[in-house]
Amino acid sequence: MASLTIEETRKKVHVIVSQLQKGSFDEAEENLSDVLVTIQKDYLSLESNVPRNHDIALLIQEMRNGFSTMNKRFEQMDKRFDDLIHQMDKRFEQVDKRFEQVDKRFDDLIHQMDKRFSFMQWTFGIFLSLVGIMQALLLGILSAKVF
Repeated sequence: MASLTIEETRKKVHVIVSQLQKGSFDEAEENLSDVLVTIQKDYLSLESNVPRNHDIALLIQEMRNGFSTMNKRFEQMDKRFDDLIHQMDKRFEQVDKRFEQVDKRFDDLIHQMDKRFSFMQWTFGIFLSLVGIMQALLLGILSAKVF
């Protein structure tokens, strides 16, 4: 006999009561026995499927172990992440030092170029001044001679 719902159990009980009222005790006894066997099977099924305190304690312990393992993994990941960030910081510092060296070299080159350009300007200025003086002398000489 399969598991009975509450409505089915009520119907069976009404049938048993009507059988008892009619005086058919053998049929009533057989139906009552079937109902009791079904109820007992349902009870045993429930009893075997309902977790006990020990089962719940084991489940809680497994959850704690799982959380502990997860926590350890997170700590390891956090440590590895910190190590990676530290390595990246070192590399960025090295790159920053290299950029500072390159920047200093460029500043030195620009300073040297400024000196050379300044010298060239000074030399060109002197040259133009001499040319101007020579022109003035030539004009003076030419204007002194009357053709």
